[in-house]
Amino acid sequence: MTRAEAAGLTDRGLARANNEDAFFVDPQGRLFLIADGLGGHAAGEVASALVVDTLAAAAPDAAIWSDPAPELAAILARADDAVRAQARDALTGMGATVVALHLDPATATIAHAGDSRAYRLRAGALSRLTRDHTPESEIGYRADGRRSSIITRAIGVGNGQTEVDFGRTDIHPGDLYLLCSDGLTDMISDQDIAALLGRDAPPADTCRALVDAALAAGGRDNVTVLVVKIPG
Repeated sequence: MTRAEAAGLTDRGLARANNEDAFFVDPQGRLFLIADGLGGHAAGEVASALVVDTLAAAAPDAAIWSDPAPELAAILARADDAVRAQARDALTGMGATVVALHLDPATATIAHAGDSRAYRLRAGALSRLTRDHTPESEIGYRADGRRSSIITRAIGVGNGQTEVDFGRTDIHPGDLYLLCSDGLTDMISDQDIAALLGRDAPPADTCRALVDAALAAGGRDNVTVLVVKIPG
């Protein structure tokens, strides 16, 4: 597989005093991640940074993984342990939602916990590749159609090790993959996301357009996006 073109961008937004999101773009073009910190103030920033640092340390070996799912599971388990080990005093209760993408020549593998999402745009059609870990995903959406802020899974949060969901999809030339925090999806619709991804711009320009759209819609949260383009 020719190396994918990728870019990421994060913004504090218009309502938050600090940015608790973090992302990782693998220089080899194999491994990508967004972590959205929970816990407020410095705690969320610490949690998301621990997740990113744990993944980055393992990234040099990503090109030789024979099966990415157990490798990602082990990395995120280490991140879970690292967050829990530091979650005391002012950092008590911190955690991070996470969405990660690994690419091999034929397959994209996605790992996630929480409400950070992965999407794929193929031939103009947008598909969501993850399901939010929220009460609504288990019992159905609220009557008013709105989404609550409750997260049922996150790295470093809850009793016992955090369960991470995995998915796989085939790779086609020209596919676009988007990883994003809920600061994007709470602000703009999937239809808007599809339209912005469909402009066929370089990933860095698409990231800028997505963040700008979230800010124009109110920017109520930190917003982070990561766009990966498979060569056509």
